[in-house]
Amino acid sequence: MNEASVTLQQVILLNRLVEMRQATVSELAAALGMSLPSVSQMVDRLHRLEVVTRAEAADDRRKKQIALTAKARSLLERLHQARALEFDMGVSALSAPVRADLTRILSGALLELEHGAAAAGGSIAKSKARVAG
Repeated sequence: MNEASVTLQQVILLNRLVEMRQATVSELAAALGMSLPSVSQMVDRLHRLEVVTRAEAADDRRKKQIALTAKARSLLERLHQARALEFDMGVSALSAPVRADLTRILSGALLELEHGAAAAGGSIAKSKARVAG
């Protein structure tokens, strides 16, 4: 299997599983804001590609817990490295001050996304500290 075998939506599902560790199809559908049949089809395909496992839930044998395999983790790591390399190549032509500004702005945006709108007021100062540190 290679990166071309997996769609963007499937990569998003795999990344969500990284965060959740394991989940039922229903939990994944809710977390992704997608329909149960769509997520079920994706999980079936990912299971055939051997990037997720399905096991009976301890509390209810009708439910299947979906989890990542080592193959999925390896795929996600390769994708992350490729994305980082492309980003580095894309910003390498920028001057150092512009790259520093970009880092500060993107760090602030990530903080706001991570902590919600309530954290918006102090996120720039926090991002400066994060970038400087």
